[in-house]
Amino acid sequence: MDAVTTEVPTVWKRYAKQADCLDALQNISIKSPGPRCPADWEPHTYMCWPPSPPGVTVRLPCPPYDYLNPDEFVTRVCQENATWYVNETFDDKPYSNYYDCFLPRQGSAEENLRKWVNEKTVLILKALNAHRIPHLTLHSFDLFLLLASLLLCVILLTRRATRPTDKYKFLVLILAIISLIANHVTAMSIQAFYDSSNIIKCQIAKTIVSFTNIVFCQCLLGYVFLCMFIIMEYKIKRRYINAGFSVSIVLALALVLFEACLEILQHNSRYCGFGTLQTSYHWIITAPKFFIIACIFCIDSVAIYGIYYLGQPHLVKTGQQLALKVSTVCVLLMSVYNAVCEVMLVLLHAVAAMDHVTDSLEVYTHSYSALSASRGIVFVTLMCFLDPQSLALLPCACLHMFSHPEEAPPASPQRLVSEKKQSLYLQEEYAQQDDYEDNLQTIETGKQQRL
Repeated sequence: MDAVTTEVPTVWKRYAKQADCLDALQNISIKSPGPRCPADWEPHTYMCWPPSPPGVTVRLPCPPYDYLNPDEFVTRVCQENATWYVNETFDDKPYSNYYDCFLPRQGSAEENLRKWVNEKTVLILKALNAHRIPHLTLHSFDLFLLLASLLLCVILLTRRATRPTDKYKFLVLILAIISLIANHVTAMSIQAFYDSSNIIKCQIAKTIVSFTNIVFCQCLLGYVFLCMFIIMEYKIKRRYINAGFSVSIVLALALVLFEACLEILQHNSRYCGFGTLQTSYHWIITAPKFFIIACIFCIDSVAIYGIYYLGQPHLVKTGQQLALKVSTVCVLLMSVYNAVCEVMLVLLHAVAAMDHVTDSLEVYTHSYSALSASRGIVFVTLMCFLDPQSLALLPCACLHMFSHPEEAPPASPQRLVSEKKQSLYLQEEYAQQDDYEDNLQTIETGKQQRL
């Protein structure tokens, strides 16, 4: 007969006195006909073994001692002759096998995390995970709007009637949208609580989030500079745009990798601190973000003063005044939103450092997470859907891409005159830019020949 393993109900598990154990099992012995291994009580561990049929291995949960694994079981074998198995190597008493009770315990994610971080950190991560579904919904809606705005910017960028300065603005917006998309996809693909001990996945996600946040702030700063160049009638050189783009990306990548290397070297553990958890070197990334936001406030304030309170005849002539008024205000509002997110992060850690505050910690965590998840909605609304220039060019762009020439509606004489003036101005602007670049190339060629 093959041995059968049975698990005994917890009512028979442990009794402090032998009499209590035997009294509890007396009715079982009477109701169970046939030969049975007798009920038994262990004085050292208080284990109460019930009467069992022959050929059965009985299991009871391990005693609740610190050095034993409560998830495992103690076993006893009832032999075919209805007697408990005796290991004569030890003694002549029934043998209870405690081997599995000494196996290392496979703790839960929360228990493993507490080995590396303090209790407040665990509370932050649990709070982030508690409302994961609403936050995923916000991230998904953000992604939909960002993809729609990305398509809009690409359409406007490829239009031949778009000014060179406006093309640079759309390029900056496209880069900002791509950084936000990467940020949201990363946030959706990782769970703050359960993936915090996955060092490779966690560190990669944290690096991507930090990098995209810095690039997004840099894009807003570049957008403000472009607005200032348009107001000041400064001819934007393509080489300066390329140089600024390259330097910004390299600088952001260097800061993020430097902070990640210092964190890995200092905290050599299985925990990386994803999401809202800052390390000792968080100022390497946090300080540049605050500096960029401060620069945006200063430069954009000057731009708003210049566009609203100083006369700008060239902007009225080109029809850019209204678009610049809205753009400068929207960039300022977006920067305020970014500053609020960063301040909320600081407040979150300040509250986490206070031992007597626990309830408000969850409120701050949810507030920060909701603000971060809604950043794409605010950006698309302010920078794309409220931009009069984009809204004015969108119908023409869609008609140009999705309609045949013969299907286009006839234009009125006033519209033809307006479009002709705009076309002549754009041709003049393109010609001036081409002549300027040709003169620069001629001067550089002459310098090289003289050298």
